[in-house]
Amino acid sequence: MKSATLLNDALRPILTQDIRRLRASLGHLLTTGLATSVVIALFMYIFGDFIGTKLPLINQGIADNAHFYFILAAILFSASALTRWIRTILYEKNGWLYSLKMFGQTDHHLAYLGTMVSGILITLGLAATCFLLDHLFGPLLPSHYAMTVILIPAAVVYIRRSGFKAIEKKQDTPHSCQNITLPPLISWRNSRVMSGNWSGANLRVLAALPILFGTTSLANHSPVVLAQVCCLLGGIILSWTVPFLVAEDLRATWIERQSAVNHDQWIGAWYKIFLDWAKPLFLTTAFLCFFALGVSQATTAAPFAILTSPVLTLAIGQSLLGGLLAAFPVWLAPAFIMQIDGRNVMTNIVLLTLIGIFAGTAIIAVPWLAPALFFLNREAHRYQGGRFARGSYN
Repeated sequence: MKSATLLNDALRPILTQDIRRLRASLGHLLTTGLATSVVIALFMYIFGDFIGTKLPLINQGIADNAHFYFILAAILFSASALTRWIRTILYEKNGWLYSLKMFGQTDHHLAYLGTMVSGILITLGLAATCFLLDHLFGPLLPSHYAMTVILIPAAVVYIRRSGFKAIEKKQDTPHSCQNITLPPLISWRNSRVMSGNWSGANLRVLAALPILFGTTSLANHSPVVLAQVCCLLGGIILSWTVPFLVAEDLRATWIERQSAVNHDQWIGAWYKIFLDWAKPLFLTTAFLCFFALGVSQATTAAPFAILTSPVLTLAIGQSLLGGLLAAFPVWLAPAFIMQIDGRNVMTNIVLLTLIGIFAGTAIIAVPWLAPALFFLNREAHRYQGGRFARGSYN
């Protein structure tokens, strides 16, 4: 009788509500799904063609290593995306387990049910991922399957441990004091960013690692292109913080919509915040590059050659280019964050990665294309204008 009551009074209404929500937003889901599929397919095609066709012509050993790590990165990315999705539908407010708790289910019962459901979903998702990767990029190695087997229980444990408690802690943590000298739309968002109490905050530390490696490697006479690629990689990783912040912000925009805040004002607040990130990042990276180039020159046979006009001009240009490559991805990210769906974090991470790679490699090859970033930023902002209201959760 208890199982019948749980089925009729809890599970059936939850499923009915999800089906109604799916039908009501079917057009949006189809559009977002198609755009997401195109972006991911483009990403996989570009890297698959490079690793499977172009790179073997240069060096087969490097191509085999790149293929191995590319497949491994794809599996890790899929596990991360699945973990985030399962955690959302199970544990967040109005999720499945939250709704069941309202019907008197014990925490022990919910923990067991959540572990079972998350285990099934993550297993099916990673199995489908391995099947697609095996079909598209050739046979997977045993180490790939071993990593998949390890990720399944690790994801289940993480989902269970970071369930209700982690989310309640995030919601209850107070923000730091706001800067009242800034406009209100910027002030409270900036205070939340500075508190570090948001998903993806650790990406800022991860982004600093390739930038530091690339800039300091110049002191050891490493190729300048290597340092530039490292700076670009760090900038792309930093741009991944934008989807996390915007997706969380869209959950609490109802009061701003009722206050007649428009898209330009809302996206302008985020643009100002990330511009403030990009400025010191540009200057710091450029200074590190120039300092490392000076150290590199000082250990050569002609230590004072950098003081000559041609060498000094080249060093300044390379340093400024390194700073630009590190700073422009996060500065450009707000212009693309609402192009598909601001609530879809993983889709926007893939999109920003593709844009960063295309724009960054073009600037590395032809530095005079750098001013084109301003036109790209302006046109992208204009194209996604007015999507603030449609992209909100409520």
